[in-house]
Amino acid sequence: MDIGVLKNRILNVTNGGFRESDYGCTAFTEFVRSHSDILELDEMRWPPSVTLKGVHDEPELASDPVRKQVRPDLWRAVMDFSGDRRYVWDDDEGVAKLAGDSTADGPAMPTITVEEFTNWKRAFADSVDDAEKDDLFRDWVEKLRPTKLLAPRVRHRWNDYLKEEVEKHLRSWFEEQELPLPPDVVKKRGGFVRSPDDELRHRLIACVRAMTTEELKTVQIPSSVLLRLKL
Repeated sequence: MDIGVLKNRILNVTNGGFRESDYGCTAFTEFVRSHSDILELDEMRWPPSVTLKGVHDEPELASDPVRKQVRPDLWRAVMDFSGDRRYVWDDDEGVAKLAGDSTADGPAMPTITVEEFTNWKRAFADSVDDAEKDDLFRDWVEKLRPTKLLAPRVRHRWNDYLKEEVEKHLRSWFEEQELPLPPDVVKKRGGFVRSPDDELRHRLIACVRAMTTEELKTVQIPSSVLLRLKL
């Protein structure tokens, strides 16, 4: 869900008592990042989205895979095809900016079109097994539908595929413009190894999800934990 929706839901269940500062954080985004063992934050979308890890059938690995992240300004410059905004490359600052926000007369960034985006989705669809191509998937391929319609495993694969396409698109553009490629076009995140505490928390969450209502009634939670949640 969108990060703002998540915060509103937390505020609802805590009767407005939730404060990031109670957890040593100055912003809600920082709070989400501090719980990376159970939450995955995608800042390449706007607004950023948050996914609860382990909800779906995922292999239990000793370490999480290294994930790529395209630099946000470059990502927006390529993917912001829904409106009439135009982005330019500000060579003085080495960033992509909205045309009206930059005093530099730089080249226009290679924002893709809806048709190009659809072609990327069609190419990705060729790599998906027929068994996973339901009506929602086919509708998503041909229309501007939200990615959340995809099955979790397919959605993660599409996100990785899209990042690869955006990276290639940018590399090609910088080469054509004879501009030096920024060294941080793509950053790697993840790749951490769970600590014993993280692994225990991961397994406990999995157990709770598998419990029946009667089994949940037998769970004992320390009062100190309840107090920290401010329920």
